[in-house]
Amino acid sequence: MAWRRNHRYGMIICDLERRRAIAVLADREQATAEAWLIQKHQIEIVARDRGGGYTQAVARALPHADQVADR
Repeated sequence: MAWRRNHRYGMIICDLERRRAIAVLADREQATAEAWLIQKHQIEIVARDRGGGYTQAVARALPHADQVADR
Protein backbone atom coordinates (compact mmCIF):
# COMPACT_ATOMS: atom_id res chain seq x y z
CA MET A 1 0.00 0.00 0.00
CA ALA A 2 1.44 3.41 -0.92
CA TRP A 3 0.47 6.64 0.78
CA ARG A 4 2.12 8.65 -1.99
CA ARG A 5 3.57 7.26 -5.15
CA ASN A 6 7.28 6.43 -4.74
CA HIS A 7 7.36 7.65 -1.15
CA ARG A 8 6.09 5.62 1.77
CA TYR A 9 4.75 2.09 1.91
CA GLY A 10 2.82 0.34 4.65
CA MET A 11 1.18 -2.98 5.35
CA ILE A 12 -2.52 -3.87 5.51
CA ILE A 13 -3.53 -6.73 7.79
CA CYS A 14 -6.81 -8.37 6.76
CA ASP A 15 -9.15 -10.90 8.31
CA LEU A 16 -9.80 -13.10 5.29
CA GLU A 17 -12.69 -14.98 6.91
CA ARG A 18 -14.61 -11.77 7.57
CA ARG A 19 -13.25 -10.01 4.45
CA ARG A 20 -12.18 -6.79 6.15
CA ALA A 21 -9.04 -4.86 7.03
CA ILE A 22 -8.17 -4.99 10.73
CA ALA A 23 -4.91 -2.99 10.86
CA VAL A 24 -2.74 -0.65 8.82
CA LEU A 25 0.91 -0.70 9.81
CA ALA A 26 3.16 2.27 9.13
CA ASP A 27 5.84 0.38 7.19
CA ARG A 28 6.70 -2.99 5.69
CA GLU A 29 9.52 -3.88 8.08
CA GLN A 30 9.85 -7.37 9.52
CA ALA A 31 10.14 -6.02 13.08
CA THR A 32 6.89 -4.05 12.75
CA ALA A 33 4.99 -7.09 11.52
CA GLU A 34 6.48 -9.28 14.24
CA ALA A 35 5.61 -6.80 17.00
CA TRP A 36 1.99 -6.62 15.81
CA LEU A 37 1.68 -10.40 15.48
CA ILE A 38 3.07 -11.04 18.99
CA GLN A 39 0.05 -9.24 20.40
CA LYS A 40 -2.32 -11.46 18.39
CA HIS A 41 -1.51 -14.92 19.77
CA GLN A 42 -5.00 -16.21 18.86
CA ILE A 43 -4.16 -16.20 15.12
CA GLU A 44 -3.93 -19.77 13.82
CA ILE A 45 -3.40 -19.32 10.05
CA VAL A 46 -1.41 -16.60 8.30
CA ALA A 47 -1.79 -15.95 4.57
CA ARG A 48 1.12 -13.76 3.49
CA ASP A 49 2.97 -12.62 0.43
CA ARG A 50 6.38 -14.00 -0.39
CA GLY A 51 8.25 -10.72 -0.01
CA GLY A 52 10.43 -9.46 2.78
CA GLY A 53 11.10 -11.29 6.00
CA TYR A 54 7.48 -12.13 6.71
CA THR A 55 8.24 -15.85 6.99
CA GLN A 56 10.64 -15.25 9.90
CA ALA A 57 8.37 -12.65 11.52
CA VAL A 58 5.43 -15.06 11.60
CA ALA A 59 7.58 -17.99 12.73
CA ARG A 60 8.96 -15.99 15.67
CA ALA A 61 5.74 -14.29 16.70
CA LEU A 62 3.32 -17.17 16.10
CA PRO A 63 5.25 -20.47 16.13
CA HIS A 64 1.98 -22.44 16.39
CA ALA A 65 0.39 -20.80 13.32
CA ASP A 66 0.27 -22.36 9.87
CA GLN A 67 1.63 -20.16 7.07
CA VAL A 68 0.20 -20.01 3.56
CA ALA A 69 2.06 -18.04 0.89
CA ASP A 70 0.09 -16.53 -1.99
CA ARG A 71 1.18 -16.46 -5.61
